[in-house]
Amino acid sequence: MPDASTLRLFPEPGPRAFTIPAGTPFAQALAEGVLSRLRAAGAPAEALADVEIVVSTKRAARDLRSAFVAAGGGASVGPRLRTLDALGADPRLPCDAPPAIDGARRLLLLTRLVRALLKREPGLAATAVAPALAADLAALLGSAFNEGVSLDRLEEIATEDHAAHWAKSKAFLDIVRSAWPQILEAEGRIDPEDRNRRVVAALEELWDASPRRAPLIIAGSTGSRDTSARFIALAARQPQGAVVLPGFDTEMDPRTRETLSAGAAPEHPQALLMGLLDRIGVAAEAVRPWVEDARADGPARARLLGQALRPAPVTDAWRGAGTEIAEAAAIGCGRMTLIEAPGPREEAAAIALVLREALETPGRRAALITPDRTLARRVSAELTRWGVKADDSGGRPLSLTPPGVFFQLVAETVRSDWAPATLLSLLKHPLAHAGFDRGAHQRAVRLFEREALRAERRRAGVEGLLAAARGVDEAARRAPQAEREDSVERETPSEQEGAESGPTLGAWLAEVVARDPPQALQRLARLALEQLRLLR
Repeated sequence: MPDASTLRLFPEPGPRAFTIPAGTPFAQALAEGVLSRLRAAGAPAEALADVEIVVSTKRAARDLRSAFVAAGGGASVGPRLRTLDALGADPRLPCDAPPAIDGARRLLLLTRLVRALLKREPGLAATAVAPALAADLAALLGSAFNEGVSLDRLEEIATEDHAAHWAKSKAFLDIVRSAWPQILEAEGRIDPEDRNRRVVAALEELWDASPRRAPLIIAGSTGSRDTSARFIALAARQPQGAVVLPGFDTEMDPRTRETLSAGAAPEHPQALLMGLLDRIGVAAEAVRPWVEDARADGPARARLLGQALRPAPVTDAWRGAGTEIAEAAAIGCGRMTLIEAPGPREEAAAIALVLREALETPGRRAALITPDRTLARRVSAELTRWGVKADDSGGRPLSLTPPGVFFQLVAETVRSDWAPATLLSLLKHPLAHAGFDRGAHQRAVRLFEREALRAERRRAGVEGLLAAARGVDEAARRAPQAEREDSVERETPSEQEGAESGPTLGAWLAEVVARDPPQALQRLARLALEQLRLLR
């Protein structure tokens, strides 16, 4: 069995660039291409463990892992998978820089800085928008490090000759230039994007001196970020490195290629890929197919899209391409169907029926691609009626998850000054408890609703709730024996069971709100954040 340093998946000289046609299942094609090259090299199946593949997202890594299992007949040996944005998190890669700060902690620390600024300068914005502004600052930090732009350049912005809001914006952005580096130093951390860039720089120095011999494949990335493009170019230069591009147009005419390489049409979907190829040092005509396009209408559809997406400077070629466009449209669009629905509900139902039909047809695959998250949720709901659980790559909005709903109820309860209806919704949420077992908590909630919340409240806020709960306890202690027995009869069997060991209503509610409203909010917020971490 060849070791990692002698395994040759790519006999041709580098740098190498391949492409998987648009419309072809990317993960499946990538896995089949790797396995076929292993067989061509005469390597056993276990040699796949010496192959490293870097993809763009964690979801792509999961899909690729499943594709290898399916293509290998259920074999357990697979390649090493890594994502581009996690290069800095791998302790095995060379880098002497401090570890990266956790994303959630970075957002919270930036929120504190923004809130402090907004309190000093109330005219900038309301303090309620501090988390959103902090997220914008985090995105700015990520973009700056990904593109290799120093934050010190913010000082070069001249605001004297502009409107007053330019100076306010500069004061806001100054957070990431002055205060944020001091916080990172105190934390002993650096930004994740900064660490990724330092890791790539260290790998460039290491691999330029001693090239990596084991197979390394970068798949599915367009190199839209400078850090990613640097690493992709570095990998393609290695003796057994290769780049697999998604949907590169290999039939693009020379004029279009020249226009894109010159940067005259940056909005074109192939512009990023052309820029990446220029950085790697591979000519567009040298890009080879990773696998052959098995679809009969695939090449025709690619030609039609290429004509439709011509950059403006070369659209004059349409005059002489009428016959080619007509032939490509006849073949490429022959299996397309247009559905015009009278409303969103009918639209979702029609799409769900098409997906269900595909599921019931052996050998067929189907996917819904839409930027409309509401439509995606409607289609998922329609499929659920037939017992089909859709694999939604967009996920669920945080506000619709149980922890997200709980967090919203926490905020609404405090905002409404502990209004009975909102508080009751919070207390009945499955994630709510007061340090007791779930059964005792539910019994206390039912008793509190029946005896306190449905009665007249004398005072608002937490103190009014505590007074009402203590009043119920006091009334229960004074009630004659007959009234107590009547109260027991009105309880459900689950309420009666364990009632002797359950907390008094006043003690239970005091435990929930911790007597002090700010402290109560902190307790509830901590519980909500603990639940939100489970989603990560």
